Amino acid sequence: MGWRKVLLGTVVLVLLSGALVATAVLAPQFPPTWGIRRALVRAYRSTQHRSVKGPHRGERILVKASRLRADRRAIRRAIGDSRAHGRYHLVVDKTAYTLLVYLDGALVRSFPVELGFDPAEPKLRQGDGRTPEGRYTVVWRRRAGATRFHRALLLDYPNRRDRRAGRTGGDIEIHGKGSGARPGEGGVNWTLGCIALSDRDVEALFALRAGARKIGKGTPVTIVHCGTLPGDRYEIEP
Repeated sequence: MGWRKVLLGTVVLVLLSGALVATAVLAPQFPPTWGIRRALVRAYRSTQHRSVKGPHRGERILVKASRLRADRRAIRRAIGDSRAHGRYHLVVDKTAYTLLVYLDGALVRSFPVELGFDPAEPKLRQGDGRTPEGRYTVVWRRRAGATRFHRALLLDYPNRRDRRAGRTGGDIEIHGKGSGARPGEGGVNWTLGCIALSDRDVEALFALRAGARKIGKGTPVTIVHCGTLPGDRYEIEP
């Protein structure tokens, strides 16, 4: 009788582990609509220790001084570009889980986002679940019906700089079907590397317009690891 219990326990453990791994690999391809899928993703991620710390609990976020300086320079350049060219420029702060919209150098909107399922570092290759970092350009504005994620802005990842660095992959978008909440506040990092907004927020993003100016093909997008939170929120690592 004892060996049967051991065998049954082993089978249950193998099936549960397989379900967690399958969820982690397959589920990020689909929007987080099922509560059980979200719970399984959270359970699997908690064993990996790879999530970006967010601002949701007020904890100080550990960053390297050089990285923070570089990201803040990139943010200033993005704001300056928006002001100099009189256009929209999107900034995504991965640590703050926030997409910020600048126009003429001024912040006009911000949205909570969810990221790739392993978002801490820049994307290196197809399937790694990382969200890229750098400056990109929107190359295609996908309307409702042209993507399974409601609406989407396709970015030019990998660009020339990425290819020189040996980075691979593609189909990185800012798209819908997200929860509308940041990880740690009810959201979960679930994409294969894209930036997910709720359908309502992506509709609001698409609706932004100032005269003939709108967000679409040619709009620059800067993605940084950190830099938009107040300075006292960071714990500086040498």
